[in-house]
Amino acid sequence: MDELKLMEEQRDNLLKEMQKANEERNFEIFDEKESELRELENKIKIFKLSNKTGFEKTNEDDVKKTDMRKLVSEVISTRDEINISDYELRDSEIVIGSASGSQKSLGNIAKTTFANYIIKKASEVSPLFESCRIETLPGKTHVIPVQKTKLGKFVKTSEVADYIKQTAEFEPIKLESVKYTNLVVLSEEVLEDTGYDIESEMREQILESYGETLDHLIVVGDSSSKVEGLNMLSDSSGAKKVVQDSSGIITIDELMKMYFSIKSSYRKNAKWVFSTEVAEKLANLKDDMGRPLLTPSYNNAPFGEGSTLLGKPVIINDNVSTMTSSSKSIFFGDLKKAIIIGPRRNLTLKKSEEIGFLNDSIALKASVRLDIKIALQEAMCYYECV
Repeated sequence: MDELKLMEEQRDNLLKEMQKANEERNFEIFDEKESELRELENKIKIFKLSNKTGFEKTNEDDVKKTDMRKLVSEVISTRDEINISDYELRDSEIVIGSASGSQKSLGNIAKTTFANYIIKKASEVSPLFESCRIETLPGKTHVIPVQKTKLGKFVKTSEVADYIKQTAEFEPIKLESVKYTNLVVLSEEVLEDTGYDIESEMREQILESYGETLDHLIVVGDSSSKVEGLNMLSDSSGAKKVVQDSSGIITIDELMKMYFSIKSSYRKNAKWVFSTEVAEKLANLKDDMGRPLLTPSYNNAPFGEGSTLLGKPVIINDNVSTMTSSSKSIFFGDLKKAIIIGPRRNLTLKKSEEIGFLNDSIALKASVRLDIKIALQEAMCYYECV
């Protein structure tokens, strides 16, 4: 039993280190210590199980694959409710439930598949996410070929010999697996002393924050991880640019110029993207008679989210720059052709009572992996302020 006592002391030390890492918001150290803790707890469980069952010599892998799984199987078949603190297989996750939507699992991981529910929730929070090309991927890295320029029109057969050949250039776009994490710590008293399901509410809010994260990355990007957003569009790479004539003033002529700057094939499914501040300026545009151009009546909601501009849908996103010098404050174009989002198939929600063992708190941690890349720049136009 000296060996067991030593392992338990090691576990206490790891818990303290995890708590410190959490307070410092150092998620890399937190994940590292959490991995060590999982391995150590498996050893403790195996040690207890081998002594309980009377094995003379215990092979850790054999115990994991046989006795622990047998124990889990018996629990599943005989009980409707599972005490996950008593029965855990943390290295090899065992999932109970359907293939989509929220799932329960043994251990401290409650896994939600990306299909259906998460996409729906993210789309509710981020209309911009729904408007882009979404490639849900299973692996760590995925390469998508994207054509740099479209082919021209057909020519008369007799002229083919004199016609300059067209080259179909495809540029490989590599979607990586960039990890983003959100962590919230709740006291056990809050979870136990109220009549509300606070934990489920936190899970819902974590999914909402995922949508907000996508909202931010699609516009701003993350240059340190090579995640590309709309702000990285460039006229030197094929995107169209309309420069503001007078500082602080947007004109209908400039918006019309943006509209016609991209090809008609891109205008078909094009959308506008700009901030609330820009929406307010557009809502206040008036004709020579002082009548509002974009608001038919003051009995209606002001121009903004859900409105159309020159017949195309408007998306309000406050991650887009306001009208400051040299900023890109309006985007217009076919987002499905211009932006590729590669979210991995699952969002992992982890519940840990270990991190708060010393102060009676519970941690919920959400981790996602995704990447965003700019594809066909010529499908977009941006408005640059002076």
